Amino acid sequence: MRETLSNAPGGDSGETPVYYRVYKSVCDELISCGVSNVAAAEAEARIIIEKAAGVDFSKIMGIMWRAEVEASVGARINDILKRREAGEPIQYIIGEAEFYGRNFKVSEAVLIPRHDTECIVEAVIKHASGVLNCGGSPPFLRVLDIGTGSGAIAISAALAFSGKIKVTAVDLSPDALGCAAANALALGAADHIEFIESDIYSALDSKVKFDIIVSNPPYISRDEYAVLPREVIREPEMALVAENGGYEFYEKIMNGAHLFLNGGGVVIFETGYKMADGVIKIASVYGFKNREMLYDIEARNRGLKLWR
Repeated sequence: MRETLSNAPGGDSGETPVYYRVYKSVCDELISCGVSNVAAAEAEARIIIEKAAGVDFSKIMGIMWRAEVEASVGARINDILKRREAGEPIQYIIGEAEFYGRNFKVSEAVLIPRHDTECIVEAVIKHASGVLNCGGSPPFLRVLDIGTGSGAIAISAALAFSGKIKVTAVDLSPDALGCAAANALALGAADHIEFIESDIYSALDSKVKFDIIVSNPPYISRDEYAVLPREVIREPEMALVAENGGYEFYEKIMNGAHLFLNGGGVVIFETGYKMADGVIKIASVYGFKNREMLYDIEARNRGLKLWR
């Protein structure tokens, strides 16, 4: 990690550490230490400089691009770079992650929301819209989000319907639920979501039925976990790893789904790469023989919608 008297990367060449030079230097540093490729480094550099300066990067580019970087800002940039070089995810360093057009607070208690999961939210919204727009539809739908983590799926779905869906979000981790509840409050969804500490269905009232059960469950096998990048294993193991070759939680969720679904209800899963066939087999054992494949923005199979 380069250190300079000015505490700003890019100032060690004798040139004044102005923002455009610092931006290039941060990109180069991220690439050289192996934590980012070129495209990712450019995105991360923008985030790092914006966070360190406390100013939107668009403003930095617009009116500060050739301004000198203050020593205090340079010091904050160097601190973030050191943490990134050690393998800490940028989202944990800055304390937030962008998902479905909103910023969610994150901590090491929760899985970092990823854009791949946005297609799962889209599937929930599409199904809910179809039901609510049918003649004789109920006044609202109930959605159960299992393993809510930061609340990204639950909150994104709730905010899409202005109170026409009621979400119950469960997680086994109290710290994760605290993070999710804080996000719901900050983003204006607190009135539409109930958070419950529960091991899948264990703490739920069996009399309450749902129209949609959605989950991005742990699905990394033990063997896969052993070779994950160091950055990924900084995330909570309990949110990543599943027994039975990664299928543990698909089995557990499907085993009880029929007890908690209304007639015509659906289960929507994020699935691991090449896991769809295995999940389909599990679902069919429990009578869920109908399915729709879900694809992410790069046209990769990312999930399943299942119904009887």
